[in-house]
Amino acid sequence: MSFASRWGVVAAPADPPATAGADPSPGSGGAPSGGSGLVPAVVPDMTSAGMAGFTDLTNTVAGWTLLGCLVGFVVSVFVFVLGPALGLRHARQYGAIGMIGAVGGAALVAMAAGVINLAYTMFSGG
Repeated sequence: MSFASRWGVVAAPADPPATAGADPSPGSGGAPSGGSGLVPAVVPDMTSAGMAGFTDLTNTVAGWTLLGCLVGFVVSVFVFVLGPALGLRHARQYGAIGMIGAVGGAALVAMAAGVINLAYTMFSGG
């Protein structure tokens, strides 16, 4: 017994009823684009009240986060290089983990704007 036949199909109130043999190709009306059903249309208004302050805040947080990742990377390099020379047994391992974590955190912050812009364009219905 499949999941769909056991639990039924969940649809939003605005979704059109599914018909057997419907052609889901674009332009045929079989698959609704963004802005209908479960996904509302996303239309950002960058001139709204407080948006400039919010943009400045997010840019400031991202900048400080990238600076913190840089400091963490430099400290991890020192631990990686100098730790074994000072007699710390697992310093090389912890330094490598710190360097990977700092680069990963910086990559997440750097990709955030691109992912958000991709989501806006995917769900805008255009």
